[in-house]
Amino acid sequence: MGAAYASLACAAIVFVITQIILKRLFGINALAPWKYALLFYPEFYHKYLKKGLSKFKKTS
Repeated sequence: MGAAYASLACAAIVFVITQIILKRLFGINALAPWKYALLFYPEFYHKYLKKGLSKFKKTS
């Protein structure tokens, strides 16, 4: 069980270090992907999936 905790701790530390580097070098916000995902998926659904589903229903 100790190896699982060590792996989790190591992954968390690497994630934090990576986010710090991304922020300092490129100005990337760690929360930005979540913000853009919340904007992207509804738009993707309305533009592509809704049209595709309506075509599928018409041919059936």
